[in-house]
Amino acid sequence: MDWKSIDRILGRSGNLQGETYRIGFPRSDLHVTVGAVKVRPSLALGSWVAFKQTSDSTAMLMGDLVLLPIEVTAVVDALQRGGIEQTALHNHLLSESPHIAYLHIGGRGRPVALATAVHEALASTRTPAPATSTPPPLGLVTALHSHMLNETPRLFFMHVWGEGDALKLARGLRAALDEVNIKRD
Repeated sequence: MDWKSIDRILGRSGNLQGETYRIGFPRSDLHVTVGAVKVRPSLALGSWVAFKQTSDSTAMLMGDLVLLPIEVTAVVDALQRGGIEQTALHNHLLSESPHIAYLHIGGRGRPVALATAVHEALASTRTPAPATSTPPPLGLVTALHSHMLNETPRLFFMHVWGEGDALKLARGLRAALDEVNIKRD
């Protein structure tokens, strides 16, 4: 199963845990309290979906989405359009503020279609995008050009220049290289 395509659709990386591929969506945008206790996203505010391959081209999906009550209808509508069922809608906390709903979901089908439905559902919420760090600037991108004509696939060569702390420059270059589709031996 091509789990990287699922990562691209959902905008974050998951983890293979045995035969299950799990992706988390912590609701760090929510500031929930129960009495005087602040509820951390890692404790009870973590949405997630998990995929298990069921054939060469299909998978089973299960998950639990943490939602504000105002988000429920749009999420359910998007999931149903994508063929994902809702198996439960209830609370996990008592007397929390703001009120939080937990939507349990399940589905079977092509993983890309399931991931697309989840993506569309989460897009109607305030679930934050994954935290990204901005690499330090490398200085000027001094050139971007091709050395060949009519090659397939099209290749571009980028020259960069930077000055400053060597470790920061190396980290910035590493972050940029991580965005490039290169084969590693």
